[in-house]
Amino acid sequence: MGLLDKAKEAVGLSKDEEQQQNAEPELDDQETCGGICPSMTYQQRVLGFAICFVTGYLITFASFHHIMEMIEGNPVPFVTLYTLGNILALLSSMFLCGPAKQLKLMMDEKR
Repeated sequence: MGLLDKAKEAVGLSKDEEQQQNAEPELDDQETCGGICPSMTYQQRVLGFAICFVTGYLITFASFHHIMEMIEGNPVPFVTLYTLGNILALLSSMFLCGPAKQLKLMMDEKR
């Protein structure tokens, strides 16, 4: 199993035998993998994930530039950048498996 196959399995893109035996209707490929940009290849999705993730955390780390303002009583710049960075980093995972499957995996009982 190659590195790309392991990455696909880690985000739930490969179907194992247990999922195939499950009686639940599966989401189609358009909804599971192509929710954001259906014409993107897997490599483009990984690149989109990496760019959004890194950008999100750069914004989060940049928010610490405003930590003194927060201590002095003006938390808005720090809180805004910190929250925006974290949201962007969290949403980056939607490039990998799409929003519908992301939510389904988050609510899985095995988690």
